[in-house]
Amino acid sequence: MNELIKKARDGDEEAFTKLIYNLRLDLYKIARTRLSRIEDIEDAVQETMIEAFHSIKKLKEPKYFKNWIIKILINKCNKIYSKRKKYNVSFENLELENCIVLRIQFNRQFR
Repeated sequence: MNELIKKARDGDEEAFTKLIYNLRLDLYKIARTRLSRIEDIEDAVQETMIEAFHSIKKLKEPKYFKNWIIKILINKCNKIYSKRKKYNVSFENLELENCIVLRIQFNRQFR
């Protein structure tokens, strides 16, 4: 595997593809622990592969390749999770807000 990493760092696309192929299930499993939607999991893995491909020359020690790419993946997952979190609506909060609005309207009518 170290030989593939060195070749990938030197720009060998086929070597990089083989590395990703060997890690694809691990990357998917890790992304799945952080994200629930299949589309988000696939996006995180794909964005990880793209970033890793563009920045593999920055990897100093081949023995840390797996840790390095997992760190990229976790950062991508966190970014996607944060983006989704902004748009998720909690039904509990929604019900509470509706109750408050109804109470205010009720109080205004009967003053």
